[in-house]
Amino acid sequence: MKKRILFLFLFCQCCYSFAQTDSAFTIHEVNISDFRLQQIQNSARIKTIDLSPITRNQSGTLTELLSNNSTLFIKDNGGGRLATLSIRGTTASQNTLTWNGLSLNTPTLGLSDLSLIPVFFVDNVAIQYGGNGALNGNAAIGGAVHLSSAPVFGGGWNAKLFTSAASFSDYQQGISISFSGKSYYMKTAFFHRNAENNYPFEDIYLLKKPVREQNHARFQQDGFLQEHSLLLKQNIISIQAMLLDASREIPPLMGSADYQSDQFERDRQLRIVTSWKHYARRLQTMVRIGFLDDRIDYTDGFIRLDDRSRGQNLLSEVEALYIIGRHQLQSGFQLNSSRAYVNSLFGENVQGYPGYHSLARSSWYFSYKYLYKSLMINVSLRKGLENKNDYPFIPSAGIQFKLVKSLTLFGNIAAVY
Repeated sequence: MKKRILFLFLFCQCCYSFAQTDSAFTIHEVNISDFRLQQIQNSARIKTIDLSPITRNQSGTLTELLSNNSTLFIKDNGGGRLATLSIRGTTASQNTLTWNGLSLNTPTLGLSDLSLIPVFFVDNVAIQYGGNGALNGNAAIGGAVHLSSAPVFGGGWNAKLFTSAASFSDYQQGISISFSGKSYYMKTAFFHRNAENNYPFEDIYLLKKPVREQNHARFQQDGFLQEHSLLLKQNIISIQAMLLDASREIPPLMGSADYQSDQFERDRQLRIVTSWKHYARRLQTMVRIGFLDDRIDYTDGFIRLDDRSRGQNLLSEVEALYIIGRHQLQSGFQLNSSRAYVNSLFGENVQGYPGYHSLARSSWYFSYKYLYKSLMINVSLRKGLENKNDYPFIPSAGIQFKLVKSLTLFGNIAAVY
Protein backbone atom coordinates (compact mmCIF):
# COMPACT_ATOMS: atom_id res chain seq x y z
CA MET A 1 0.00 0.00 0.00
CA LYS A 2 1.46 3.33 -1.04
CA LYS A 3 0.80 6.51 0.81
CA ARG A 4 1.94 10.02 0.06
CA ILE A 5 1.59 12.09 3.15
CA LEU A 6 2.40 15.74 3.61
CA PHE A 7 2.35 17.01 7.15
CA LEU A 8 1.65 20.56 8.19
CA PHE A 9 2.11 21.20 11.86
CA LEU A 10 1.11 24.32 13.72
CA PHE A 11 1.72 24.86 17.37
CA CYS A 12 0.96 27.69 19.70
CA GLN A 13 1.65 27.95 23.40
CA CYS A 14 0.89 30.84 25.66
CA CYS A 15 1.85 31.12 29.31
CA TYR A 16 1.20 33.66 31.98
CA SER A 17 2.48 33.09 35.49
CA PHE A 18 2.98 34.86 38.73
CA ALA A 19 3.95 34.13 42.34
CA GLN A 20 6.98 32.26 43.61
CA THR A 21 7.14 28.89 45.32
CA ASP A 22 6.82 29.47 49.04
CA SER A 23 5.98 26.30 50.92
CA ALA A 24 6.71 25.49 54.53
CA PHE A 25 7.27 21.84 53.62
CA THR A 26 9.37 20.77 50.64
CA ILE A 27 8.55 17.53 48.88
CA HIS A 28 11.26 15.95 46.76
CA GLU A 29 10.47 15.87 43.06
CA VAL A 30 9.26 12.44 42.00
CA ASN A 31 8.68 11.74 38.31
CA ILE A 32 7.53 8.19 38.99
CA SER A 33 4.59 8.65 41.35
CA ASP A 34 3.96 5.00 42.21
CA PHE A 35 5.65 4.03 45.50
CA ARG A 36 6.16 0.45 44.32
CA LEU A 37 7.86 1.56 41.10
CA GLN A 38 10.27 3.68 43.12
CA GLN A 39 11.38 0.55 44.97
CA ILE A 40 12.73 -1.09 41.81
CA GLN A 41 13.79 1.93 39.73
CA ASN A 42 17.45 1.45 40.77
CA SER A 43 17.62 -2.23 39.79
CA ALA A 44 15.12 -2.68 36.95
CA ARG A 45 15.27 -1.22 33.47
CA ILE A 46 12.93 1.77 33.46
CA LYS A 47 12.87 4.30 30.63
CA THR A 48 11.23 7.70 31.00
CA ILE A 49 10.12 9.57 27.89
CA ASP A 50 10.91 13.26 27.83
CA LEU A 51 7.79 15.25 26.97
CA SER A 52 9.52 18.63 27.03
CA PRO A 53 9.96 18.96 23.22
CA ILE A 54 6.35 20.06 23.01
CA THR A 55 6.29 20.62 19.28
CA ARG A 56 7.19 16.96 18.79
CA ASN A 57 5.27 15.10 21.49
CA GLN A 58 2.12 17.02 22.40
CA SER A 59 0.08 16.04 19.36
CA GLY A 60 -1.14 12.56 18.56
CA THR A 61 -1.94 9.67 20.83
CA LEU A 62 0.07 7.30 23.00
CA THR A 63 0.50 5.11 19.91
CA GLU A 64 2.71 7.65 18.11
CA LEU A 65 4.59 8.62 21.28
CA LEU A 66 5.67 5.08 22.17
CA SER A 67 6.39 4.15 18.55
CA ASN A 68 8.70 7.12 18.03
CA ASN A 69 10.43 7.21 21.42
CA SER A 70 10.90 3.60 22.52
CA THR A 71 11.77 0.12 21.30
CA LEU A 72 8.31 -1.24 22.16
CA PHE A 73 6.36 -3.05 19.48
CA ILE A 74 3.01 -1.37 18.85
CA LYS A 75 0.53 -3.34 16.79
CA ASP A 76 -1.18 -0.45 15.03
CA ASN A 77 -4.16 -0.97 12.73
CA GLY A 78 -4.00 2.50 11.22
CA GLY A 79 -4.93 6.03 12.23
CA GLY A 80 -7.58 6.12 14.94
CA ARG A 81 -7.89 2.34 15.14
CA LEU A 82 -6.98 -0.29 17.69
CA ALA A 83 -3.34 -0.13 18.82
CA THR A 84 -2.01 -2.61 21.37
CA LEU A 85 1.21 -2.98 23.29
CA SER A 86 3.79 -5.75 23.19
CA ILE A 87 6.91 -5.83 25.40
CA ARG A 88 9.55 -8.49 24.88
CA GLY A 89 7.38 -10.62 22.62
CA THR A 90 4.35 -10.88 24.92
CA THR A 91 0.71 -10.37 23.94
CA ALA A 92 -1.32 -7.24 24.68
CA SER A 93 -3.07 -8.88 27.66
CA GLN A 94 0.31 -9.74 29.23
CA ASN A 95 1.29 -6.09 29.67
CA THR A 96 -0.14 -3.40 31.90
CA LEU A 97 -0.94 0.24 31.21
CA THR A 98 -1.53 2.37 34.30
CA TRP A 99 -2.63 5.96 34.84
CA ASN A 100 -1.83 7.43 38.26
CA GLY A 101 -1.70 3.89 39.65
CA LEU A 102 -5.00 2.73 38.08
CA SER A 103 -4.73 -0.16 35.61
CA LEU A 104 -6.36 0.74 32.29
CA ASN A 105 -6.64 -2.86 31.07
CA THR A 106 -10.36 -3.31 30.54
CA PRO A 107 -12.23 -6.10 32.36
CA THR A 108 -13.88 -7.32 29.12
CA LEU A 109 -10.77 -7.57 26.92
CA GLY A 110 -7.91 -7.59 29.43
CA LEU A 111 -5.92 -5.06 27.37
CA SER A 112 -5.67 -1.35 26.62
CA ASP A 113 -6.19 0.56 23.38
CA LEU A 114 -3.31 3.05 23.08
CA SER A 115 -5.02 4.98 20.27
CA LEU A 116 -7.62 6.35 22.70
CA ILE A 117 -5.19 8.22 24.97
CA PRO A 118 -4.03 11.72 23.89
CA VAL A 119 -0.44 12.60 24.75
CA PHE A 120 -1.76 16.08 25.57
CA PHE A 121 -3.34 14.64 28.75
CA VAL A 122 -0.15 13.03 30.09
CA ASP A 123 2.67 14.62 32.13
CA ASN A 124 5.01 11.67 32.76
CA VAL A 125 5.57 8.40 30.87
CA ALA A 126 7.73 5.60 32.33
CA ILE A 127 8.29 2.23 30.64
CA GLN A 128 9.16 -0.74 32.85
CA TYR A 129 10.81 -3.56 30.91
CA GLY A 130 10.36 -7.04 32.30
CA GLY A 131 7.69 -8.46 34.56
CA ASN A 132 7.50 -8.09 38.30
CA GLY A 133 4.57 -10.00 39.76
CA ALA A 134 5.45 -9.04 43.33
CA LEU A 135 4.84 -5.34 42.66
CA ASN A 136 2.49 -5.26 39.66
CA GLY A 137 0.43 -8.41 40.20
CA ASN A 138 -0.76 -10.40 37.21
CA ALA A 139 -1.08 -9.17 33.60
CA ALA A 140 2.44 -7.65 33.73
CA ILE A 141 4.57 -10.45 32.31
CA GLY A 142 6.33 -8.44 29.60
CA GLY A 143 6.38 -5.13 31.43
CA ALA A 144 4.29 -2.04 32.09
CA VAL A 145 3.79 1.52 30.89
CA HIS A 146 3.08 3.99 33.69
CA LEU A 147 1.35 7.30 32.95
CA SER A 148 1.07 9.92 35.67
CA SER A 149 0.15 13.51 36.39
CA ALA A 150 2.68 15.97 37.82
CA PRO A 151 1.09 18.91 39.68
CA VAL A 152 3.46 21.81 40.38
CA PHE A 153 2.65 24.33 43.10
CA GLY A 154 3.41 28.05 43.02
CA GLY A 155 3.50 28.51 39.25
CA GLY A 156 0.46 30.74 38.70
CA TRP A 157 -1.71 30.61 35.60
CA ASN A 158 -0.73 28.65 32.52
CA ALA A 159 -2.48 28.08 29.22
CA LYS A 160 -1.57 25.81 26.31
CA LEU A 161 -3.07 25.59 22.86
CA PHE A 162 -2.02 23.38 19.97
CA THR A 163 -3.40 22.55 16.59
CA SER A 164 -2.11 20.32 13.82
CA ALA A 165 -3.18 19.47 10.30
CA ALA A 166 -2.14 16.58 8.09
CA SER A 167 -3.12 15.13 4.75
CA PHE A 168 -6.37 13.22 4.28
CA SER A 169 -8.20 15.75 6.51
CA ASP A 170 -6.49 14.76 9.75
CA TYR A 171 -6.97 17.64 12.22
CA GLN A 172 -6.13 17.84 15.94
CA GLN A 173 -6.79 20.53 18.52
CA GLY A 174 -6.03 20.73 22.21
CA ILE A 175 -6.37 23.36 24.91
CA SER A 176 -5.53 23.30 28.60
CA ILE A 177 -5.78 25.87 31.39
CA SER A 178 -4.13 25.37 34.76
CA PHE A 179 -3.70 27.32 37.96
CA SER A 180 -0.90 26.60 40.41
CA GLY A 181 -1.12 28.39 43.73
CA LYS A 182 0.80 28.03 46.95
CA SER A 183 -1.22 25.03 48.07
CA TYR A 184 -3.73 24.38 45.26
CA TYR A 185 -3.36 23.08 41.72
CA MET A 186 -6.06 22.84 39.05
CA LYS A 187 -5.97 21.77 35.41
CA THR A 188 -8.66 21.52 32.75
CA ALA A 189 -7.93 20.19 29.25
CA PHE A 190 -9.85 19.37 26.08
CA PHE A 191 -8.78 17.34 23.03
CA HIS A 192 -10.38 16.80 19.63
CA ARG A 193 -9.26 14.90 16.54
CA ASN A 194 -11.00 13.88 13.33
CA ALA A 195 -9.79 12.44 10.03
CA GLU A 196 -11.27 11.20 6.77
CA ASN A 197 -8.52 8.66 5.99
CA ASN A 198 -9.48 8.67 2.30
CA TYR A 199 -6.02 7.80 1.02
CA PRO A 200 -5.30 5.88 -2.22
CA PHE A 201 -3.81 2.39 -2.10
CA GLU A 202 -3.11 -0.64 -4.31
CA ASP A 203 -5.49 -3.51 -3.68
CA ILE A 204 -3.02 -6.40 -3.93
CA TYR A 205 -5.80 -8.97 -3.52
CA LEU A 206 -7.37 -8.12 -6.90
CA LEU A 207 -6.12 -8.88 -10.39
CA LYS A 208 -3.88 -6.13 -11.83
CA LYS A 209 -3.74 -4.53 -8.35
CA PRO A 210 -5.99 -1.54 -9.08
CA VAL A 211 -5.62 1.70 -7.14
CA ARG A 212 -8.57 2.33 -4.84
CA GLU A 213 -9.50 5.09 -2.45
CA GLN A 214 -10.07 4.08 1.12
CA ASN A 215 -13.68 4.68 2.12
CA HIS A 216 -15.73 4.35 5.28
CA ALA A 217 -12.62 4.95 7.39
CA ARG A 218 -13.43 8.22 9.14
CA PHE A 219 -12.83 8.55 12.88
CA GLN A 220 -13.36 11.18 15.55
CA GLN A 221 -11.94 11.44 19.07
CA ASP A 222 -12.89 13.76 21.93
CA GLY A 223 -11.39 13.95 25.40
CA PHE A 224 -11.81 15.90 28.63
CA LEU A 225 -9.38 16.02 31.56
CA GLN A 226 -9.90 17.51 35.02
CA GLU A 227 -7.31 17.52 37.83
CA HIS A 228 -7.28 19.00 41.33
CA SER A 229 -4.52 18.76 43.96
CA LEU A 230 -4.39 20.26 47.45
CA LEU A 231 -1.17 20.62 49.45
CA LEU A 232 -1.66 20.68 53.23
CA LYS A 233 1.72 20.79 54.98
CA GLN A 234 2.91 17.18 54.64
CA ASN A 235 -0.17 15.93 52.76
CA ILE A 236 -1.25 15.95 49.13
CA ILE A 237 -4.88 15.22 48.24
CA SER A 238 -5.50 14.70 44.52
CA ILE A 239 -8.31 13.77 42.20
CA GLN A 240 -7.97 13.20 38.45
CA ALA A 241 -10.73 12.41 35.96
CA MET A 242 -10.44 11.59 32.25
CA LEU A 243 -13.33 11.11 29.84
CA LEU A 244 -12.69 9.76 26.33
CA ASP A 245 -15.15 9.27 23.46
CA ALA A 246 -14.11 7.84 20.08
CA SER A 247 -16.24 6.96 17.05
CA ARG A 248 -14.78 4.90 14.22
CA GLU A 249 -15.92 3.74 10.83
CA ILE A 250 -14.48 0.32 9.98
CA PRO A 251 -13.48 0.07 6.31
CA PRO A 252 -14.28 -2.94 4.11
CA LEU A 253 -11.81 -5.77 3.55
CA MET A 254 -9.30 -5.51 0.74
CA GLY A 255 -10.20 -7.64 -2.24
CA SER A 256 -13.98 -7.29 -1.88
CA ALA A 257 -15.78 -6.68 -5.14
CA ASP A 258 -18.07 -3.81 -4.13
CA TYR A 259 -15.72 -2.48 -1.41
CA GLN A 260 -18.53 -1.35 0.88
CA SER A 261 -18.92 -1.44 4.66
CA ASP A 262 -21.54 -0.52 7.24
CA GLN A 263 -19.53 -1.25 10.40
CA PHE A 264 -19.20 1.25 13.23
CA GLU A 265 -17.53 1.21 16.64
CA ARG A 266 -17.84 3.65 19.52
CA ASP A 267 -15.54 3.55 22.56
CA ARG A 268 -16.31 5.49 25.74
CA GLN A 269 -14.06 5.43 28.78
CA LEU A 270 -14.26 7.15 32.15
CA ARG A 271 -11.29 7.04 34.56
CA ILE A 272 -11.34 8.60 38.02
CA VAL A 273 -8.48 8.39 40.54
CA THR A 274 -8.40 10.03 43.96
CA SER A 275 -5.51 9.69 46.39
CA TRP A 276 -4.15 10.94 49.69
CA LYS A 277 -0.40 10.94 50.24
CA HIS A 278 1.33 11.77 53.51
CA TYR A 279 5.04 12.59 53.53
CA ALA A 280 6.89 12.54 56.86
CA ARG A 281 10.57 12.22 57.66
CA ARG A 282 10.43 8.47 58.13
CA LEU A 283 6.90 7.42 57.20
CA GLN A 284 5.16 7.87 53.84
CA THR A 285 1.61 6.62 53.41
CA MET A 286 -0.85 6.58 50.56
CA VAL A 287 -4.52 5.73 50.12
CA ARG A 288 -5.84 5.46 46.57
CA ILE A 289 -9.29 4.77 45.10
CA GLY A 290 -9.76 4.39 41.36
CA PHE A 291 -12.70 3.69 39.06
CA LEU A 292 -12.75 2.63 35.41
CA ASP A 293 -15.83 2.41 33.20
CA ASP A 294 -15.32 1.09 29.67
CA ARG A 295 -18.01 0.80 26.99
CA ILE A 296 -17.68 -0.58 23.45
CA ASP A 297 -20.61 -0.47 21.01
CA TYR A 298 -20.17 -2.22 17.66
CA THR A 299 -22.74 -2.38 14.85
CA ASP A 300 -22.81 -3.91 11.40
CA GLY A 301 -25.85 -2.86 9.38
CA PHE A 302 -25.27 -5.40 6.61
CA ILE A 303 -25.66 -8.44 8.89
CA ARG A 304 -27.90 -6.72 11.50
CA LEU A 305 -25.39 -7.13 14.34
CA ASP A 306 -25.58 -4.92 17.42
CA ASP A 307 -22.92 -5.79 20.01
CA ARG A 308 -22.60 -3.88 23.29
CA SER A 309 -20.12 -4.58 26.06
CA ARG A 310 -19.38 -2.79 29.30
CA GLY A 311 -16.74 -3.34 31.95
CA GLN A 312 -16.23 -1.61 35.30
CA ASN A 313 -13.31 -1.80 37.69
CA LEU A 314 -13.04 -0.43 41.24
CA LEU A 315 -9.61 -0.27 42.87
CA SER A 316 -8.88 0.37 46.56
CA GLU A 317 -5.30 0.50 47.77
CA VAL A 318 -3.32 1.35 50.91
CA GLU A 319 0.48 1.65 51.03
CA ALA A 320 3.03 2.59 53.69
CA LEU A 321 6.78 3.20 53.35
CA TYR A 322 8.94 3.37 56.50
CA ILE A 323 12.56 4.54 56.37
CA ILE A 324 15.08 3.61 59.10
CA GLY A 325 18.56 4.76 58.19
CA ARG A 326 19.75 2.53 55.34
CA HIS A 327 16.62 0.37 55.50
CA GLN A 328 13.29 0.95 53.74
CA LEU A 329 10.25 -1.17 54.56
CA GLN A 330 7.14 -1.01 52.41
CA SER A 331 3.84 -2.83 52.67
CA GLY A 332 0.45 -2.48 51.09
CA PHE A 333 -2.95 -4.03 50.53
CA GLN A 334 -4.96 -3.89 47.31
CA LEU A 335 -8.59 -4.76 46.62
CA ASN A 336 -9.84 -4.92 43.04
CA SER A 337 -13.46 -5.54 42.10
CA SER A 338 -14.49 -5.94 38.45
CA ARG A 339 -17.74 -6.66 36.66
CA ALA A 340 -18.67 -6.88 32.98
CA TYR A 341 -21.37 -7.90 30.54
CA VAL A 342 -21.56 -8.58 26.79
CA ASN A 343 -24.89 -8.43 24.97
CA SER A 344 -25.09 -9.16 21.24
CA LEU A 345 -28.19 -8.85 19.09
CA PHE A 346 -27.68 -10.76 15.84
CA GLY A 347 -30.77 -10.28 13.73
CA GLU A 348 -33.52 -11.41 16.11
CA ASN A 349 -31.29 -13.68 18.22
CA VAL A 350 -29.71 -12.55 21.49
CA GLN A 351 -26.21 -13.87 22.18
CA GLY A 352 -23.62 -13.32 24.91
CA TYR A 353 -24.59 -12.87 28.54
CA PRO A 354 -26.68 -9.76 29.26
CA GLY A 355 -26.26 -9.99 33.05
CA TYR A 356 -23.23 -8.71 34.90
CA HIS A 357 -20.49 -11.17 35.87
CA SER A 358 -18.14 -10.12 38.65
CA LEU A 359 -14.61 -10.90 39.82
CA ALA A 360 -12.94 -9.91 43.11
CA ARG A 361 -9.18 -9.85 43.66
CA SER A 362 -7.23 -8.98 46.77
CA SER A 363 -3.50 -8.98 47.39
CA TRP A 364 -0.91 -8.07 49.99
CA TYR A 365 2.67 -7.16 49.16
CA PHE A 366 5.83 -6.42 51.11
CA SER A 367 9.13 -4.92 50.02
CA TYR A 368 12.48 -4.36 51.72
CA LYS A 369 15.21 -2.06 50.37
CA TYR A 370 18.77 -1.67 51.69
CA LEU A 371 21.03 1.23 50.75
CA TYR A 372 24.69 1.50 51.71
CA LYS A 373 27.17 3.67 49.82
CA SER A 374 27.47 2.08 46.36
CA LEU A 375 25.23 -0.93 47.12
CA MET A 376 21.45 -1.23 46.84
CA ILE A 377 19.43 -4.42 47.42
CA ASN A 378 15.66 -4.85 47.30
CA VAL A 379 13.45 -7.89 47.94
CA SER A 380 9.68 -8.02 47.38
CA LEU A 381 6.88 -10.51 47.96
CA ARG A 382 3.19 -10.68 47.02
CA LYS A 383 0.33 -12.95 48.04
CA GLY A 384 -2.95 -12.82 46.17
CA LEU A 385 -6.50 -14.17 46.38
CA GLU A 386 -9.08 -14.27 43.59
CA ASN A 387 -12.69 -15.36 44.20
CA LYS A 388 -11.47 -17.47 47.15
CA ASN A 389 -8.77 -19.12 44.99
CA ASP A 390 -5.26 -18.82 46.42
CA TYR A 391 -2.34 -17.60 44.33
CA PRO A 392 1.20 -18.71 45.18
CA PHE A 393 3.71 -16.39 46.84
CA ILE A 394 5.35 -14.26 44.13
CA PRO A 395 8.90 -13.04 44.91
CA SER A 396 11.26 -10.57 43.24
CA ALA A 397 14.75 -9.26 44.00
CA GLY A 398 17.07 -6.62 42.60
CA ILE A 399 20.58 -5.31 43.12
CA GLN A 400 22.62 -2.29 42.09
CA PHE A 401 26.35 -1.95 42.68
CA LYS A 402 28.54 0.94 41.61
CA LEU A 403 31.98 -0.40 40.76
CA VAL A 404 33.62 2.87 39.76
CA LYS A 405 32.42 6.38 39.05
CA SER A 406 31.38 5.59 35.48
CA LEU A 407 30.44 1.91 35.81
CA THR A 408 27.37 0.55 37.61
CA LEU A 409 26.06 -3.00 37.59
CA PHE A 410 22.40 -3.72 38.21
CA GLY A 411 20.12 -6.72 37.91
CA ASN A 412 16.58 -7.81 38.67
CA ILE A 413 14.88 -11.19 38.94
CA ALA A 414 11.15 -11.67 39.45
CA ALA A 415 8.39 -14.24 39.20
CA VAL A 416 5.26 -13.57 37.12
CA TYR A 417 1.95 -15.34 36.66
